[in-house]
Amino acid sequence: MHSLGSIICLVATLTVCLNVAKGDIELKETGWSIGREESDDREFVCPPDEVMIGRQHYGDENDDTSYLCARLELDEQWIGITNDDSWSAPQKESESSYTCENGKVMVGRYHLNDENGDTQYLCGVFQSSIIQLNELDWSEPPQQESRSFFVCGSNQVMIGRSHDGDENGDTKYKCAEVQE
Repeated sequence: MHSLGSIICLVATLTVCLNVAKGDIELKETGWSIGREESDDREFVCPPDEVMIGRQHYGDENDDTSYLCARLELDEQWIGITNDDSWSAPQKESESSYTCENGKVMVGRYHLNDENGDTQYLCGVFQSSIIQLNELDWSEPPQQESRSFFVCGSNQVMIGRSHDGDENGDTKYKCAEVQE
C-alpha cells in the first residue's frame, strides 16, 4: 500500500476500491546564480522552466545578491513554467511587500539603486493542472537584509518577499508547498 496513495471507491452493484498512488514530486536545485551588485541588479529571471527557491544578500546595496532556482519533476518528468510576461508594479524597496497571486510562483526580481529604488517581481505558473500550492506563513524571525540567507524547505517554492528599511532592516520570505 502506498503511504501517499488515496483510496477511490466506485460504487455500483458491487463496491470496487482501487488504491491510486499519487505521483512522486521533487524540486531539483539547479544552483545559485552568480552574485550581482544589488544596486545594479536590474533584472534577474530564473532560467526557463525554473522557479526561485532561495535568495542571499550580504552587505549594503553595493554588495552581491544571488538567487537559487530549481526545476519541478513529477514522476521523472519536468514540469514547465509559463511566465506572466509582465512585472509587478514598482515598489519602493524600503517599504516593499509582494506575494505572487494564488497559484503562481516567483521566477524573477528587478531592483535598481538603494533602499529608495524600485523593486518588482515576475511570477509564473506551473504547466500542469494537477500541481497545487499550499501557501505558508511569512518566514520568522525576520532576517537583517545585510545578512540575509534564505532557502524554502523541501518541495517548497518562493512566492513572496517583504523588506522594511535599509540594509539593516528586516527581510521576510513566503514559500508554498508543492503538492499534487
